[in-house]
Amino acid sequence: MASVQALGNRGKSTTFGEWCDKFHSYVLSHFSDKCTRVDIVFDRYLDNSIKGGTRAKRKGVRGKGIKRKFESREQKIGNWDRFVSLDENKASLAHFLCTQLSENCQQLLLGQELVVSGGFNDPKKTWSSIGRDVSRLESDQEEADTRIVLHARDATLRGSQQINVISRGTDVFLLLTAHKPHLCEVLWMVYRYIAPCMYLSVHTRCYVPIHQIHVTEDIRESLLAFHALTGCDTTSQIAGIGKKSAWTVFVKNHDLLEHLGEESIANDQVLSNAETFVCHLHNPNTDNVLINHERVASFRRATKSLDSLPPSQNTLFLHIKRAHLPTFIWKKALKPCPVLPSPEENGWNFDDGILKPTLTTEEPVSASCVQLAYCGCSAERSCGTRRCTCVRLSLTCSKACNCGYNCVNTILEE
Repeated sequence: MASVQALGNRGKSTTFGEWCDKFHSYVLSHFSDKCTRVDIVFDRYLDNSIKGGTRAKRKGVRGKGIKRKFESREQKIGNWDRFVSLDENKASLAHFLCTQLSENCQQLLLGQELVVSGGFNDPKKTWSSIGRDVSRLESDQEEADTRIVLHARDATLRGSQQINVISRGTDVFLLLTAHKPHLCEVLWMVYRYIAPCMYLSVHTRCYVPIHQIHVTEDIRESLLAFHALTGCDTTSQIAGIGKKSAWTVFVKNHDLLEHLGEESIANDQVLSNAETFVCHLHNPNTDNVLINHERVASFRRATKSLDSLPPSQNTLFLHIKRAHLPTFIWKKALKPCPVLPSPEENGWNFDDGILKPTLTTEEPVSASCVQLAYCGCSAERSCGTRRCTCVRLSLTCSKACNCGYNCVNTILEE
């Protein structure tokens, strides 16, 4: 079995009919004595999608799009990059391709099956070349990534002993790893990449044996939450925290993310546990469980720019909620039509009709506070002279200062 995702034009086809024929031939080339089933899945392009921001960035790289309407196989493609930069064009192209494949599969031999899903105008329509019941594949899932897992599960239930998934996505890799207990014993992920040589670029394949990746069940349960929280297609990376260093922290504290993405809305305990996890991301040896306390401690150390400080609790909680939503979707990958929570209850908002992340609900810092001052006085000196930076600037000391609780340059709280 091979699950294929592709919307490229490396062959430089001039018409959509020519492009479709080449893709059709590529799909059929996967059939062999050992591969008797090929599944093709597509993304859906929804107006109010949390992936809208990611797609908009990709659109910006390709330039201004050109809206085109399919009329015939002889229609000229034109500028491919500008064509696929519009979601409407990609959706129309996927429907055209699915229709063409479903109408031209006479080359299949007895015992071979082609399954197509996600690209038809009807989002739940799934077509099988052998005309069997495919009702458990009739899905309204938006992402091809989760459809791959659904199709892999169907192939497993129908007796497939090995599944090969063709994809370059990190999300797919983690989805397959997380859902491996529900899939067949032998599971490979295959992806193509371009290896640069001295004079040319070589297209090669990399084979990843998912079935040989051994992680504990506790880590497997929290794996998708880790990926969403530390940065994926729909959530930003936490500033200054890379995946490699985050993984080291995750292995020791994976239990803190165990319940992220389980319910439709993250409850207070889920938010609190994830907050503690982020504290450890910024300082693996910290005893702080509140991000604002870790933010103050980092500010006191102040060896880097202010941009490297941990986020405020308000900002972090919104980020955790945004990570909660894709985790919920990924964990429901085996369900054809999961009931999904509202993005507006999970860190998103509509701005001029476009779904955008809510970065904070607090007022931005005042312009007068952009230049922050703090002192490095010792507790013994107690900021009693003008050697103290705060005294010299006629400011009272704050929690960011190093002077401690014996400081005389503070406002006593009643």
